[in-house]
Amino acid sequence: MKKILVALLNFSVMLGGVFSLPAHGKWLEVTGQAVILESESTARINALEDAIYQAMVFSGADIATLSNIKPYLSEKNKEYRFSGNEVRQVSVIKTDKQGGKFYLTARIDIYPAAKSCHKTQYKKPLLLSDFTLLSQQQAVMGGIYQVGEDLVVTPIDLFSI
Repeated sequence: MKKILVALLNFSVMLGGVFSLPAHGKWLEVTGQAVILESESTARINALEDAIYQAMVFSGADIATLSNIKPYLSEKNKEYRFSGNEVRQVSVIKTDKQGGKFYLTARIDIYPAAKSCHKTQYKKPLLLSDFTLLSQQQAVMGGIYQVGEDLVVTPIDLFSI
């Protein structure tokens, strides 16, 4: 009788392993940052929201669900658990303050829903081209403030490839 039960148990474990559905969860370790304006607690909340936002964007999760968990982030915990959301768990690993900014590193467990748009499905094209700056205003509008330091000019010979 005992051998039959052991055989049935082994068979059921084997079937469970064969027919189980794969889980597509991702653990991501992200560092969020926020400027310390009012208080450190406000900066901590903003840095935690930034870390979760970055993880959601990277994993392809629905960013609209971030508003569902925002009210729970105001409590100063080391670990947050959520159910019924794409973000399942947030573990705060370390916090740091440097130069008026608050940095928070968190390990975030995300299960993106199938209905959300996954950015990994799309190829990202890249275009390299020569351009000339006719005036300094064009550089400032493009976010290049110190042309010598921000933009390294290296000629690329496309015909040698």
